[in-house]
Amino acid sequence: MRAVADDDARNEPSRVGLCARCRHASTVTSSHGATFYLCRLSFTNPRFAKYPQLPMLACEGYQPANTGLDARRCPDEYGETGGT
Repeated sequence: MRAVADDDARNEPSRVGLCARCRHASTVTSSHGATFYLCRLSFTNPRFAKYPQLPMLACEGYQPANTGLDARRCPDEYGETGGT
């Protein structure tokens, strides 16, 4: 698992890969300020890593996030509200 600095995640999506734009991804920020990408597909499917290795360049579970809403802040099919 590799942490991504907040500035890197916002300014360089190539450092994060698909997770930066995936509806199944949530960001988790540690007490030290490091940002990790959590794959919510891992909750129901063991094929997906909880914290995938970045950058994620190919993923069977990738689905683009709804650009009209912040998917990390909305309730989803997992019964949770994402975000930090």
